Amino acid sequence: MFLLGVSLNSIKGNAHKFNKWVLLIASFLGMLIYIELNMSRLGNGSFQISPIFSIHLAPLGMFGIIYTFYNVPKSLKTLELGRKANLTEFILDSILLFAFPIGIWFIQPRINKIYKKLNEEIIIANQA
Repeated sequence: MFLLGVSLNSIKGNAHKFNKWVLLIASFLGMLIYIELNMSRLGNGSFQISPIFSIHLAPLGMFGIIYTFYNVPKSLKTLELGRKANLTEFILDSILLFAFPIGIWFIQPRINKIYKKLNEEIIIANQA
C-alpha cells in the first residue's frame, strides 16, 4: 500500500496529493497494530506487551489504517477520472484494497492502464 500510494502520489496529473511521510508513518502504525494483535492472539507467555503500549497503539493503528485506505484509493480514482474523486466513487476501491489478495486482482489491471497511459504520454512528448 505504501509503495502504491507513493508512486500514485508522484504522478504529475494527480489532483489528490498527500504527504508521503504521513503515509509512511500510517502504514507502519497499521502494520504495528496487526503485529500486536497477532502476538496477543498467540498468547506467547514469554512475550508480554505492556497494556499502556496497547492502549496507545490502538487509536494510532486505526488512524494508520484509515489514512492509508482513504488516500491510496482516492489517489487511484482521481487519476482514473482526471478530477478529484468523491468518497462514493472510491469506497469500493478501499474495500477491494482492504481485501488484499482478492482485491488486487481487480485493482492491478487499472493500475497497469494508468502507467501504460503515462508511458504513452512520455513517448509522445519525447517525439515532439
